[in-house]
Amino acid sequence: MLFSFPTFTIVYAVAGILSLLSAAAVIERKANPGNRQFALLMFSLTIWCFSSIFEAGALSVAGKLSWSKMHYLGAVSISPLWLLFAAEYTHQKKFTASNLRYLIWVIPLITLILAFTSEYHGLLWEEVIIPENSVNHVAIYDYGIWFPVHIGFSYLMLIIGTYWLIRELLNSPRKKQSHAMVIFISMAFAWVSNIIYVLGLSPVKGLDITILSFTFSALVLVWMIFGNRLFDLIPFARNTLVDNMPDGVIVLDADDRVVDINPAAIKLSGYDGPPPIGLSIWDMFKEYQHLIEPYRDKQNIQTELDLPGDPPRYLNVKIDNIATGDKATTGQIITLRNITRRKTSEINEQEQRQFAEALADTASIINSSLDLDEVLNHILDNVGKVVPHDSANIALVDEQGVARFLKVKGYEKYGTREHILSIERRVEEIPNFKKMAESGKPLINPDTWADPEWVKDLPGAGWIRSFIGAPIKRKDKLLGFLNLDAATPNFFEIKHLGRLQALANQAAIAIENAQLFKEMEKLAITDSLTGLYNRRFFFAFAENEIERSKRYKKHLSIIMMDIDHFKKVNDRFGHQIGDQVLKEIADICLSILRKVDLMCRYGGEEFTVLLPETEVAEAAHAAERMCTAISSLRLKTKKGDVSVSVSIGVAELDSSRGSFEKLLAAADTALYTAKETGRNRVQVI
Repeated sequence: MLFSFPTFTIVYAVAGILSLLSAAAVIERKANPGNRQFALLMFSLTIWCFSSIFEAGALSVAGKLSWSKMHYLGAVSISPLWLLFAAEYTHQKKFTASNLRYLIWVIPLITLILAFTSEYHGLLWEEVIIPENSVNHVAIYDYGIWFPVHIGFSYLMLIIGTYWLIRELLNSPRKKQSHAMVIFISMAFAWVSNIIYVLGLSPVKGLDITILSFTFSALVLVWMIFGNRLFDLIPFARNTLVDNMPDGVIVLDADDRVVDINPAAIKLSGYDGPPPIGLSIWDMFKEYQHLIEPYRDKQNIQTELDLPGDPPRYLNVKIDNIATGDKATTGQIITLRNITRRKTSEINEQEQRQFAEALADTASIINSSLDLDEVLNHILDNVGKVVPHDSANIALVDEQGVARFLKVKGYEKYGTREHILSIERRVEEIPNFKKMAESGKPLINPDTWADPEWVKDLPGAGWIRSFIGAPIKRKDKLLGFLNLDAATPNFFEIKHLGRLQALANQAAIAIENAQLFKEMEKLAITDSLTGLYNRRFFFAFAENEIERSKRYKKHLSIIMMDIDHFKKVNDRFGHQIGDQVLKEIADICLSILRKVDLMCRYGGEEFTVLLPETEVAEAAHAAERMCTAISSLRLKTKKGDVSVSVSIGVAELDSSRGSFEKLLAAADTALYTAKETGRNRVQVI
């Protein structure tokens, strides 16, 4: 193969050497985006340049065609490598992560195959000739039908890549925006040169000046890389670091307009509107106006914001001024950091601490007080520390299954306190109570108005929108309910159920303790057989009642009663029957006496009755009724019917009997008189 190299091939050689050196220099910058693709692009230009030297110097058509095939090894790679470089540099994640980055090599590969097999089909070159009058033996290529496909595809790749680069640089600082113009002009120069060649308008017919123009454009980029730091972190840092950082960044100008914002800031703030660039920060976050208004015109501050939602979000907000050299403020940078996890942990820890303190406080009261009212009031005070609410109540259930609201709190502001206290309903008539009683578990009614089972006719409950309650149970016995209300639907949370139940369990202990204490008190002052008050309590009560009667000049009478021949009953029928007789007599007397009258078992078969505000005649009448009713008593036993009678003495408080001892002695005297004069009778003294 003979060669004669024209003078212009020196330019190709220089271009090839510069391209090769540029490829080596670029590949060293390993940390820069797109450096590998750009280095391969420069190496492809090197192949194109050097193969073009031999194509230009070949003297035969066969020689030129062989070297044209070689230069297509570099030429077909330029456009896809340019697109890949632009995609990496501008961080086109969707493209670089997809199979498109492989598909763009299909057309270049087909073109390369067609180039190396051109003699058999003529799809790329129909004919190659060297005119006899050609200067420097420049060949003329008559292109086939595939060549427009190759050119069109190349232009498309170059245009897309250039668009990505220019768009990215235009979003960068002003200095970088000028780089966009340089890139556009240099690439436009390469396109125009190629168009001139394709249309046959080259100054030297058949001379391909495209390689020179592309080398020029590439060298411009190399100059920008080294001289103007094109491969520095902008815009790559802007995309990779700022756009992908977990913290939100918002840049404002002097008029509080958004000039830059990263995706994290949009996500953290929950903004869901049109593109925010150019919007006022106050318009952008107008739904949070009440939260951010306190920070208007504030400078260089750091605070925390609680953004409402489900679940709520907590942000650490830092506002820094952007100052010029003369210290004038030109805007602000707002940094948002998501502290929801830490804040939620702190809130949970605080709630758990308050919960533990509330339980400990209630336990302390339970252990130190047997006053049920005091303990239940304390529970209502403490429940507000662990479960927020608008009102609270404790309803106790009696032996007949009737619920009564014993303690209430918070209803005053709704004017319904007295209405709630007046409610008396059977448990099964209130669906929420019925469910808790049956399951033994607390429950939440998130929206009472949407619940068809909610009892809407409960007095004073019309304002309630949310309800949470817990059963108060002890040893499987239902004692009552601890209930909380709120005026807002969906107010209570699942986590509140366990806390409320824990306090309800403490209430159960308090109620049981109070009931046991009440029972013990009752045992201390009552007779275990008859259920009547015992002698000790009667004496204390009588002393007080006598003093009250004397102070207010009221009548007061006393009755002494003894069962006639009671020893004979025990001897004949046994003590069990005797005990039954005592209980029957007690029941008969209580059915005749008033509630204000106090009867006690004085001892053995003797009874006393204190009748406040009663004259002796009225007391005697009551005594006669009791005497008659008792004498009519017939108690059937295996040994026959038992009947008894009583002797009764009645005395009234007067000046001669001004003390309890004297009054009791007078009644006792009357009793013995009744016994001595025939028994089964009433004697008044």
